[in-house]
Amino acid sequence: MSYFSKLKDKIKKIPVHTWILLAIVLVGIFLRTYNFHDWLRFSMDQSRDALIISNAVEGKEKLPLLGPLAGGTFFHLGPAYYQFSFLSAKIFGNYPDKMAYPSLFFSILAIPLLYLFLREYFNKNISLAVTAVMSVSYFFVANSRFSSNPNLTPFFVLLFLYALLRILNDPNKNFWRWSILAGLSLGVGVQLHTTLLVIMPIFTVILFFYLAKKSGMTYLKYLLAIFAVALLINTSQVVNEFQTGWGNTKNFFDGISKKGEGGSVATKNAVTAVICQAKANAHLTFSLPVTEECSKGVDVSLKSGAKEVYGEIKAKNLRKATYALNLVLLFSFSLIGYILLVAGYRKEKEQKTKNFLGLIGFFNLVAIIFLVPVAASISVNYFIIIFFVPLVFFGLILKFFQEKCGKHGRVWILLLVAIPIIMAVKANLDAAYLYERRLNNNLENSDLKWVEDMSDFFAHNLPQAEIVYLSGEKKYLDRYAGPIKYMVSRQGSAVVEVDISKATEMIPATEEFIYIKNKGDELADSVHGYQALAAESFAPIDVYILKNN
Repeated sequence: MSYFSKLKDKIKKIPVHTWILLAIVLVGIFLRTYNFHDWLRFSMDQSRDALIISNAVEGKEKLPLLGPLAGGTFFHLGPAYYQFSFLSAKIFGNYPDKMAYPSLFFSILAIPLLYLFLREYFNKNISLAVTAVMSVSYFFVANSRFSSNPNLTPFFVLLFLYALLRILNDPNKNFWRWSILAGLSLGVGVQLHTTLLVIMPIFTVILFFYLAKKSGMTYLKYLLAIFAVALLINTSQVVNEFQTGWGNTKNFFDGISKKGEGGSVATKNAVTAVICQAKANAHLTFSLPVTEECSKGVDVSLKSGAKEVYGEIKAKNLRKATYALNLVLLFSFSLIGYILLVAGYRKEKEQKTKNFLGLIGFFNLVAIIFLVPVAASISVNYFIIIFFVPLVFFGLILKFFQEKCGKHGRVWILLLVAIPIIMAVKANLDAAYLYERRLNNNLENSDLKWVEDMSDFFAHNLPQAEIVYLSGEKKYLDRYAGPIKYMVSRQGSAVVEVDISKATEMIPATEEFIYIKNKGDELADSVHGYQALAAESFAPIDVYILKNN
């Protein structure tokens, strides 16, 4: 038999569900890589991190022992995110889109890993259906298309739980394999999100002490092995703490106290956290439009709520009806999911399936408890750390219909799965429409191609300038200074930000400088007396090259 005949026979033996999974992964890859370079989000945080990585790659500075600052604090996360980006830049090239490959790569890997995880409880059809929803979900697609430390969490949290589940299901098999994978994912996970720095270790300790008390001390050797691996991966942080007198740890506790200042009452914060998860669950699974600020709760007023969430719908009655369906889906989905999770755990007789539901429920509970103190300052994106919960909820709903509808169960699965997939396709197409027309560039976001175009404008009008002076209206200067600095620095120029009120003192009379302002507005009185040498519009701003008359 020829080689090709043998290959053909092997291909024929590949199960149908494997081909379906491959198709699901390929669709996910397409959505995550289409126009990846041009549409890559490149805003303040991304430009800050890109500059750090570029300097390390070029040997100008050492790669930091710590990672990015946690939002609104002086606490630094671990350096894993920088290390991944640095390695990617070394291999593929020193440029922002190459530094974003880890977010893309781990987002793609999370798709088949989710299928493997779900197969520990669900059958092949339901596992494939839920994986398909995750593959096209707007939330997961959007978060794979830019570089940010939280974007790596789905893969490592899922790997962590999968390894723990395998330990629970067969504690006497493959000790080192699952200990190392659990320790690796724990060691990386605590470096990616501030909440995981608390949630993952505490969850692990409680789980294994409970298991040791219930089933014997064998589980404690797993705990020690997992923490040993995790500690090894976090060596640079330990070194930094000794060098700085535990300075980063002090910043961590200061950050927690500040984050918690917004919450006045524990009960109110708990309700806020639960509502926020309900919003996140609906958004992650159904690509449902929601406001990100969880502290606002949910606006149940059809008039104001519909206008805020579905303002693009002009017909008032249609807008209200759409928002009403939004509210029904938002609240009912999580409520039904929790009911099915608890009921399923209570009625399950087989220990392995009970372990799956128990692990999901316990990790979710620990996460919510530790989100309660900071509930007043979190957004929907925080729930990326428990992204799997709504997907399991959706799987439980599909399982319920399959069991109750007999021979029609498969039809119900197809119909139910079509709902989130259609909604995700619409959300992704809407986003693509904005990116195609450059409407995504605003005070919240800018993409790489947009910043590159602006950089080309500077290079043409300020060739070989050693120092580039940058000024403008404050909110636009604050917003765009980072991306501009990064791109201009690649041209060999240093950027100096200048308050326009101090321009005559800081900018030599013979030097030209950049001025950015709101698109279409007249130049402010503060720049009268300066001559415009060149100008170009980059939605939503106008950019000028000015010089003193």
